[in-house]
Order: sequence, then C-alpha cells, then structure tokens
Amino acid sequence: MVKSSMLRLLIGGLITGSLVFASGFDKAPKSIDDKITNFFLSVIDGRDGAFRIKEISVRGNKDVKDIPGWKVYFVDIKIEMLRGKKEDMTVHEKVFTNGKYIAKDFLDIDSHTSLKNLISVDIKDNSIYNKKHLIYGSGNESHKLVAISDPLCPFCQDFMPGFLEAIKKHPGKVALYYYHLPLGRIHPASPTVSRLMLVAKKKGVADVELYTYKNKDYFNENGGFDYVKILQRLRDEGLLELKKRSSPLKVAFTTKQKNFQIFLKI
Repeated sequence: MVKSSMLRLLIGGLITGSLVFASGFDKAPKSIDDKITNFFLSVIDGRDGAFRIKEISVRGNKDVKDIPGWKVYFVDIKIEMLRGKKEDMTVHEKVFTNGKYIAKDFLDIDSHTSLKNLISVDIKDNSIYNKKHLIYGSGNESHKLVAISDPLCPFCQDFMPGFLEAIKKHPGKVALYYYHLPLGRIHPASPTVSRLMLVAKKKGVADVELYTYKNKDYFNENGGFDYVKILQRLRDEGLLELKKRSSPLKVAFTTKQKNFQIFLKI
C-alpha cells in the first residue's frame, strides 16, 4: 500500500511536469477513453527501468459540478515493478477533460483547495458500507460517504476535523464509514495511533476519530505520545490527578473526561 502511494506520487509528478498548462488532445478520431489512455502513455516513462506499464484503463467518469462541460476521469494504471521485489500493482489517478483539453487538477483561486482531492469515484460495491466501520448515522441515510485515512496525514489532519464536525451537526443526512490506512513508512507513529483509536472505539469512547484529528499535536513521529503537551493540557484544564507511571505506553491517569483517559491508559 505504501509503495503504491509512493508510485502514485511519482506518476503524479511526471504528469505535472507535462501539464504546466492544460494540453490539447490530438485530432485523431478516437474515443475520450482512448485519448486519455494515450495521454498517460505519452507522459509516463519507466524511470530508468524501475517499472513497466502493463495496462492503462479508464474505470469511469463523472461531471464536475463547479466547472460546466468538464468531467473527471478515473484511471487505473497497472504497473510491473522491475527492481527489487518484482510484483504487479495498480496506481489510481484522476484527470479532468472537456473533450478538447486535459488538466491534472484545478485549484480554488481563493482557498487554493485542490478540486481533485474533493472528488472521489462512486462506490458500486456495497460491502464497503460495513456497520463495523460506521461512525456517524444509522446506515439508512440516502447519502453514504467512506473515509479512508491516515491519522497523521497532513492533508487529512487539515480536512478531517471540519468534515467530521459538519457531518456530526447534521444527523440523519449522511452515513459516514471510516477505514484506517496508517502509512507507517511515511508517518512512523500512524500504526500506533490507529491501534489506539481502534481500542478506544471498542471501549465505547464517542467521537474518537474527531478527537484524534483535533488533537494531532499530542502524537510524535517516533511512534508515541508527546507527554509534555498532554500533561500541560491536562494541568491547564484542571483534569490531572497523577495515579501511577510504569512505562511510556502504560501511563495511567485519572481524569474527569473519558476521552483523555483513553489515550493515557491504553
């Protein structure tokens, strides 16, 4: 999964280099899917024989609501790795086109928000709507969303708090399913934080996902807690009563708030 993410970044970089501005399609009478496939073939190289493209296919497309006449296309790039552990993998990409021009992304002129990051492919496999992963809603809502996230991903940390709070404030409108995707090679503490979130969930802690993303500064990149920040926060709020201390991952405190307890007592 990590290698696939890194390849996606590499391929995205190659495409960006070829798309400083939106590029025009050739005039050959081909379908849009064929044009997109040929476009990717023309801008991605094997990077000194590190990998070979086996197949490029368009999985689907959808209209871009804010840009009339443009669609976003979801592309699957099957790659054979030629170095180290030889294996096949699939990288998923998105591109925009109006049938004449193609662009990798659009940015909001005021907020600089990436439109690409806000669009996702429609889910056709209903098995992903698993009640074990349901964090908001009953599952019977007309709108269903799936979040797959690394709790220490910088983009996720910026996006998720407001996203989760917005859904929480509008009960009955959206069912939200949350899946953990800790990228340990990029964020070493992510697997630890994800395990703590799972344990907290089993212990019945409410809004553990929201709490984690809102308190991102409590976790460090060495795989543990920033105890100085935690203790200072608890002392400042008058919530700390030192009970015992045995080891860095078995610090137990008694507090008046269950959410604080869960991260300190596991």
